[in-house]
Amino acid sequence: MIYFPTTSVGYFLIGDCIQTDMISSMSNGLTKQIAEGVMMVHLISAVPIVVNPPNQYFEELMNIPKCKIHLIK
Repeated sequence: MIYFPTTSVGYFLIGDCIQTDMISSMSNGLTKQIAEGVMMVHLISAVPIVVNPPNQYFEELMNIPKCKIHLIK
């Protein structure tokens, strides 16, 4: 959902003159800034999802207790 609009807009603007990657091939301007912003949002939101399972695995191996949250009523 995030990559398709970025690449399709870039392809329609540049065509088959793409160099190493789509965003580097784009000229500076609003479209490039939006594409970079969308990619940044994706990377920031994906890092916790990718890092969480290994962290939980190693916490379980080292017998680190799970934190219990006490709600104040």
